[in-house]
Amino acid sequence: MPQRQLFRLIIPAHPHKNVFSAIANRMTSLGPVLVATCVNKSFLDIDVEVIDENNYHGPRDARNLPDHKLLQEQKPARFAGFYCSLTSTMPRVFELAKLYKSWGALTVGGGAHVNYLIDEALENGLDIVVRGEGEEAIVEIIKAAKKDSDFKKIAGISWQKNGKSFDNAPEKLEICDLNSLPHPDFGLLRWARKMVFYPLNRTRGCSRHCEFCTVNNRPRWIEPQKAIDNIAWLVESRKAKDFFIVDDRLNEDAQGTEKFFELLAQAKEAGRLPKNLSFTVQIRLEAAREEQLLRLMHRAGVRTVCIGYESPIAQELNAMKKGSRPQDMVDYTKIFQKNGFWVHAMMIFGYPVQSESEKVLMSAKEKMKEFKKFIKKAKPDTLQVLLATPIPGTGLYERLQKQGRIYPREIVGWENYDGGHLCFKPDAPMEAEEVQQGLIKIMKWFYSGWNFWKIPLMIFAFPFVVPFSFSFWRRRWRKSIWGYAGHRIVINWLKSHKKNDWLRRLALAQRKMIVGQN
Repeated sequence: MPQRQLFRLIIPAHPHKNVFSAIANRMTSLGPVLVATCVNKSFLDIDVEVIDENNYHGPRDARNLPDHKLLQEQKPARFAGFYCSLTSTMPRVFELAKLYKSWGALTVGGGAHVNYLIDEALENGLDIVVRGEGEEAIVEIIKAAKKDSDFKKIAGISWQKNGKSFDNAPEKLEICDLNSLPHPDFGLLRWARKMVFYPLNRTRGCSRHCEFCTVNNRPRWIEPQKAIDNIAWLVESRKAKDFFIVDDRLNEDAQGTEKFFELLAQAKEAGRLPKNLSFTVQIRLEAAREEQLLRLMHRAGVRTVCIGYESPIAQELNAMKKGSRPQDMVDYTKIFQKNGFWVHAMMIFGYPVQSESEKVLMSAKEKMKEFKKFIKKAKPDTLQVLLATPIPGTGLYERLQKQGRIYPREIVGWENYDGGHLCFKPDAPMEAEEVQQGLIKIMKWFYSGWNFWKIPLMIFAFPFVVPFSFSFWRRRWRKSIWGYAGHRIVINWLKSHKKNDWLRRLALAQRKMIVGQN
């Protein structure tokens, strides 16, 4: 009896130790799981699996990466899919795509990076690029391949045949009815560690146009009850307790969002869902004005809010097209914390301003001072500071490319487009090394090694503090633990920079750019 064909969807490994890799082994990406689930439910008579290289405990090769040669020997994939939404992982995608192609697999990629750099993808091992949301397209691709027919009738893909490239209309794919998507089947993950956080979403797209972001699709959303059903499915099938709502802008659909949290709270209170379910969300800072929403979120079990503050410098916020005002940020933060939320602040250091007339003539040292002053006032519970990264498909990428400020790719490769490495010439009078070191200095200042000693001190203080304010003690205790965890992340970050010989490469990129301009 012939062996059933296999579709293996691969989430590539992060190239460096950083903020994202620190949590990647505790969860996975939702998009690839949904794509794999759609294939699995399509009656195509094939096996389906997802390999998340960041959440993996299976056989490894000499570089301590998943051993795909052994995986292919054990169960060969006829179709290999690749998650291409993170620019920093693209060198790994291209490496694996070429391997799988040499093994006779049809290679398919989808995600933000390849949406904008299609030719690069097709020249580096991918047979097909899905331009946009791929849940429906991947099913049609596999159907066509099983029949040995070409891909001319499949909407929204780019592909190659006999060295010639084809681009099928439309320019970008969007799922019209998100309610038609199945519950994500995390059971398709192979060799994965135990999941801690389960990703889920209610909305896709964003009506805002932040310059640094690739999420600019038409906003659409799942009906509130469908989202509740997804949660119930994960509780029942996976014993899930902690969820991360991955929506880039949670309250894009304000009325539907309130209804969702109201239904969620009612389900927990009525015993239809466990009362101990907790949720982490991404939300804009100005949602602090929406008192009803905040009450419903807390009642439903939202405990952590991840907020993009980006910068305390007005000109930088204007350049980002963020639509925020620094004077509101501290007050809004206090409102979130007063309502019982743990606030994780996300910021961008050294953002380049829009034009010469708007240039902020500040040194890196002065910018660090502004950041620290703001952080001291706002008092977020945890902090993530990254560098501006010109990701392909963003307005920032287009602007810096036109200005000739993006460092040569042969020196600063895609693997360094991860928010931890400077990839462009910064605004004068700042020097590249100053900006790079400024990021590390802010993170080291916030995540001091002193947090290690705070943990036993907080235990000692427990009997004395609890009678007066248990909630205060619990918050300080949690901050100490996360503070030390953040300290370890920064240490690993520095080790990665040293291993990557990053400062020398940064100086080389700077010199080569100067020579090229002269």
